[in-house]
Amino acid sequence: MHAMPVMIAALCLLAIAYRYYSAFLAAKVAVLDDTRVTPAYRFDDGQNFHPTSKWVLFGHHFAAISGAGPLIGPVLAVQFG
Repeated sequence: MHAMPVMIAALCLLAIAYRYYSAFLAAKVAVLDDTRVTPAYRFDDGQNFHPTSKWVLFGHHFAAISGAGPLIGPVLAVQFG
C-alpha cells in the first residue's frame, strides 16, 4: 500500500473537519458577533490602543512567536544543561 492515497485522504478529512468544526466553535462556543466593537476602537487613544490592519496583526503574531526563541533557548540550556 502506498502512502500517497492515505495522505490525500487524511488531508481531505482534516480540511473538511477544519471547515465545519471552526464554524461550530465560532457559532456555539465563542459566540462571535461582528457588530461588537473591539477594544482597539472603543479605547482608541493613539498610544496604547490603535486599530490596525489584519495583515499587520498577522505579522505581529508570528514575530511574537519567533521573537522569544533566541532568548528562552539559551536560558533553558543554562538551567537544564
